[in-house]
Amino acid sequence: MSRTGFATELKDILGKGNVLESRADLLLYYSDASIFPGVKPCCVVLPGSSAEVSAVVKLCNKYETPFVGRGSGTNISGG
Repeated sequence: MSRTGFATELKDILGKGNVLESRADLLLYYSDASIFPGVKPCCVVLPGSSAEVSAVVKLCNKYETPFVGRGSGTNISGG
């Protein structure tokens, strides 16, 4: 399955403004302040409800794409 299809379906679920794909946006989510190396995400999603989170996780499963939840990003050693 294609990354384009994945991103399109994410936008259908969350709205275009809640799916970040630009290089500048992705760098902000690359890692926290820990010593562990980061991994560049293919995209960042900003769900507004638990139903949207559930739909995103199901879509990640469909596309065999890892899902990594993130809080506010203030943890010092991964979290």
